Amino acid sequence: HIRLFRELQARWQCFDAYARVCMSLGVRNMLQSINYYLLGLCLVQHYYPEAAWVVTAALQGIAVTVTILDVHGMPCCGTTDLLLMGLLPMVVACIALQLADRTEDGRLKQEIGR
Repeated sequence: HIRLFRELQARWQCFDAYARVCMSLGVRNMLQSINYYLLGLCLVQHYYPEAAWVVTAALQGIAVTVTILDVHGMPCCGTTDLLLMGLLPMVVACIALQLADRTEDGRLKQEIGR
């Protein structure tokens, strides 16, 4: 039984590595979507820029940790590339929503023609 298990385990390694990378990227995308939702909640519905920045820093810190722990050292994925692809859009969204034109009561101005 041990010999059979070792033979089968050798065939599972590629599938196991693929599953780990997919799970890591799935968790990262889930963190990104939660972050976008909370940005909308903090900066569009209620105007709390400090809360938005704290939430973004915390969730991006978790995403960076997941990336470093799971994908670091793999030749196909650069850790810096993954970090920049995940971090920059979130920071740009924070800045854009914080600097957007607002009405006197703090709501975002709607586009002309809507």
